[in-house]
Amino acid sequence: MSHDHLPALEYKTYYDIRFEQHPSIKKIIESLEKIVKINKSTRACATLAEFCAAQPSIEGNKERAAHYYAMAAEQGCVIGLHWMGVYYMEGHGVAMNLDKSEEMLLKSHKMGNA
Repeated sequence: MSHDHLPALEYKTYYDIRFEQHPSIKKIIESLEKIVKINKSTRACATLAEFCAAQPSIEGNKERAAHYYAMAAEQGCVIGLHWMGVYYMEGHGVAMNLDKSEEMLLKSHKMGNA
């Protein structure tokens, strides 16, 4: 896939999430993974993390959610920062680290996250 088609893929993916009556979750996840691979879109990272977090009983999903939230956090995404702060506080998908938790949550707060 070329970078020229990426905005269209991202738009179509979010359209399907919101408006498709019977969306193909597998297709949506595959599209989001392509988007993240090409440009590390914070929105796509956060959305993938949400899909993984919604099904924590699937093996590896806690770690995958943490991975995608961390990618978003590294780019300064308030959603990624918030959830990585929570994940470090709870040891969800990552080793518990209260110092990192506080750091992430404070950064998120300074960006306007309550």
